Amino acid sequence: MFDGTQTLTEVTRPAAAEDEPPEVIAVGYEFTVQLTAKVGDVELTWTERRFVICSLAHQRQQQTRLQERVAQAMRELAGLTRGKREEAVVASRIDGRR
Repeated sequence: MFDGTQTLTEVTRPAAAEDEPPEVIAVGYEFTVQLTAKVGDVELTWTERRFVICSLAHQRQQQTRLQERVAQAMRELAGLTRGKREEAVVASRIDGRR
């Protein structure tokens, strides 16, 4: 089940207009689990569907935050190894401001 071969399925939201395609908001996969429970004297068995979903909005937010933390760490490292003037040049290059 968790061998990396699951086929991802798109989770969509209906389009805002009829002439637009649905918006993909997440991707994920589904698997089933056999469950059994005893209720009183009766043993019940059923199949439960489980969904593993990754929100694309959450993924973008996490990636943006990670990039911000890496850039901050790079600026701090540059400050440890260079003088103040060189630090400003390195920080501006890290931020993409050349």
